[in-house]
Amino acid sequence: VAGGCAVALVLARRPLRRRTRSGWSVVGGRLAGSTPAVLGGGADVELGCCFEVRDLGVRGMGVVATRRILKGEMVHREAPLLIATSGSTSWNSWEEEVRTLLADLDAEGRQSFWELADSHAEGRAKTTLGILRTNGLPVDLEDRSDMIGIYAMLSRFNHSCKHNVNNSWQADIGVEVLHANRDIEPGEELCITYIDLFQTLEARRAELLTVFKFKCGCEACSLTGDEQTRSDFCRHRLGQLREALPQSGPLVERVVAKLSALVDEELGGNPPAKCCACSVGYQVAAALGDPELAKTMAQAAWEHSVVAEGAMAWRSRMLRSNVDDPLGAGIEGVGTVAWGGEGMRAA
Repeated sequence: VAGGCAVALVLARRPLRRRTRSGWSVVGGRLAGSTPAVLGGGADVELGCCFEVRDLGVRGMGVVATRRILKGEMVHREAPLLIATSGSTSWNSWEEEVRTLLADLDAEGRQSFWELADSHAEGRAKTTLGILRTNGLPVDLEDRSDMIGIYAMLSRFNHSCKHNVNNSWQADIGVEVLHANRDIEPGEELCITYIDLFQTLEARRAELLTVFKFKCGCEACSLTGDEQTRSDFCRHRLGQLREALPQSGPLVERVVAKLSALVDEELGGNPPAKCCACSVGYQVAAALGDPELAKTMAQAAWEHSVVAEGAMAWRSRMLRSNVDDPLGAGIEGVGTVAWGGEGMRAA
């Protein structure tokens, strides 16, 4: 845990989805050889699967597309098995608490938790804290508390520094939702991102090795020579432009255009990154009192949000209101989407 803070694990208290026997509901995929998943939290409607979990050898378990997935298509939706909250309790009391809470799940739910990876075990037996640190994803609740969710299926999605799937927490329905960043062909691995992508190869690998205990060998991290040098330049420059954007004032349109061009070049047009750039650009334009530019930025942000999170996502709905009323609608929160993906919340 960063800074030595202890972590307490709690079951989700807010209404996420109606509980299944194992404490979670899932839409979109299956384990290799299993039957299609069904939607929990209401009518049990069978949906077509688009992926399955396979053993990928040295990469461990991973998620692979079983059919063509179109850009913007919802890939998966899942309520947390457990939700963790930061605390200041001692290590021993945390361990006692988590085991008490895990005991509240049925055998299937507990098995789902213990089957998840623990990258901190390093040859030793898995621990509850190790599983939490390896698999936690951000969960933002109404009280703005710092929370992470543990997911039985979603935790099977591996990392890529040029990921093809975006994950986002949708608080109003209490689920993590995944959408395709681009068209994905059958047999391709589906990957999310665990980290900030606007970092050089050396910085990304150092973070992943420290926090998740693996050396990344994804498409972006496998570049060599001039291609790798150019990649590092683009990502470093993206970080600089991200920092400059909120203070860009009348240059905002140029800064957003440059950001978008570099995202196209380096990240394959990553919709969540473009959504964030245009969302912040909208806020700057609105602060300048420029309704035409504000509307243009809000429109672009909304279009990228629909791809990254879906048309009914809270962010998409908010951005749509900004398009309709570019200077009158509230702007708080529209730029808080993570740059490139929510990533993992490493404890």
